[in-house]
Amino acid sequence: AAPPIFREGPPPATGEERLGLFEHLERELDEAGFFHPPEKRPSMVQNLRSALGKAPLSVQEVRTFRGVVTALSRGRGRVLAKLAAKKAAKDGSA
Repeated sequence: AAPPIFREGPPPATGEERLGLFEHLERELDEAGFFHPPEKRPSMVQNLRSALGKAPLSVQEVRTFRGVVTALSRGRGRVLAKLAAKKAAKDGSA
């Protein structure tokens, strides 16, 4: 077998795929209120993109990160729905 350095690895993510990850993450962070105060948003976005941009991500790694972002955002929705249901039940019983 060829030495490990010569073996073909997973395909690298394209610039478009990486940009999609960045935008997806930023949208969800906006929705969660992460960028506070608002005037710090540009530098915070730049820091996130810089940190993630240093990693030589594969297509599969980008997909995995996007799945993580989606799972976290859906989890947030479930938590908010549970809180609203509890509040409605409490308000209805009062």
